[in-house]
Amino acid sequence: MSTKKLVSAAAAAMLLGMTGVAHAQSEVTYHPLIGLGLTVGGDKVDEARYTDGTTAKITAGSLAQIYLGFEARFELMTAQINVGYHFQRANATNGSLSYERYPVELLAHYKLTPQWRIGGGVRRISEAKLNGSGVASGRDLKLGASTGPVLEAEYLFSPNSGLKARVAKDSYTLSTGKEVDGSHFGVMWTYYFN
Repeated sequence: MSTKKLVSAAAAAMLLGMTGVAHAQSEVTYHPLIGLGLTVGGDKVDEARYTDGTTAKITAGSLAQIYLGFEARFELMTAQINVGYHFQRANATNGSLSYERYPVELLAHYKLTPQWRIGGGVRRISEAKLNGSGVASGRDLKLGASTGPVLEAEYLFSPNSGLKARVAKDSYTLSTGKEVDGSHFGVMWTYYFN
């Protein structure tokens, strides 16, 4: 079975499972959310070289992600949808490199205790791209789309604040046919509004 079919089947099973949970449980609460985090990993996409001889590597799984979303909390489970901005930049006075993508994530979590929950879901990026300016002009690159799984564990400090550790698999195919691995590890902080 292909990765896309596997991810699609997992997303469908997750949605059906959450629908069943919603019908079986009487109390559901809804919470808008906002979050930010740091990620590391993936293949090298490009490298910025500074005049002092130092370099900054741009990788397909790094570096910062901010996101907005919505969570439904059931007795034993939660369901989330998040829309984010995931980026890495290397800036200098004479130019810059910027690697950007906009992930949409559909996640579900199982509550182990009132503080701990584990889960995962699907992450979709419609297009990842690298843009250069100044002396880095002409180094633009479109990495294309990616759909892959996310696994994570979250510790809730309170009903409004949680810290996640996660792994995500992003994979891109360049127009040349070359595969670029964007898989990464991340630590994310999320604030849940009442």
